[in-house]
Amino acid sequence: MAAGVPAGFAPLSVDGGFVGHNGPFYLRAEDSGGSVFGFRAEPRHGNFYGVLHGGALVTLVDTYMGHLVAKATGQTCATMTFDAQFVAGGRVGRWIEARGEIKKLTRSHAHLVAEARDGEETLLLASAVFRVLGGPRPEAGAA
Repeated sequence: MAAGVPAGFAPLSVDGGFVGHNGPFYLRAEDSGGSVFGFRAEPRHGNFYGVLHGGALVTLVDTYMGHLVAKATGQTCATMTFDAQFVAGGRVGRWIEARGEIKKLTRSHAHLVAEARDGEETLLLASAVFRVLGGPRPEAGAA
């Protein structure tokens, strides 16, 4: 396990691409059947001011939401709309987690809410609509 990764988290299996270059992200399954994503904010995730870049938070939460939809439907999906409110600045070196839920799921769309947190501090609140594309989802999960 990578240094600084809390117990119970396993590396998310991602073969390259945008997420592969901007992680690594980690996944923890919960007893409730839900899941949590997390990552250790590294200096490369920061902005010019030494604060965690908003794009790093958006990438984490968007990827997490897509995971929720793919897990619920067993199908591939894509983000249609994504609305984010930055509530507080994240700090490099901290463990950041994404949590959320599907609020409504139809055969073709999923409506979700999620947040990124540093411990008890909310950093980002988000809502999104995903299109369920059909076809089997790629094997995603812990490596």
